[in-house]
Amino acid sequence: MNTQETTKQNINKLIEFRQAIYGKGLIARRDALFDLLDALIVEGSVSSFAMMSQSERFQRKWLSLYAAVEDGGPAQEEKRHQQEQLLHAL
Repeated sequence: MNTQETTKQNINKLIEFRQAIYGKGLIARRDALFDLLDALIVEGSVSSFAMMSQSERFQRKWLSLYAAVEDGGPAQEEKRHQQEQLLHAL
């Protein structure tokens, strides 16, 4: 298989994954949570929210990081679906 084609397919899969998480998995403060996810991927391990909020990928003020974690998260229906999948895996 062509490397360029494989790379393009992988990028498309990543785009689809991100769209699914954004559209179905998060209920509140989606943009801030996505900034947080991007920052975690780029920065790796961090010791505090304040440190995370200093990441170039986190484009908001530090207080929105706390609000996103407190208010955001998986939608109730998505949580239920994830729990069902986990139970079936066991």
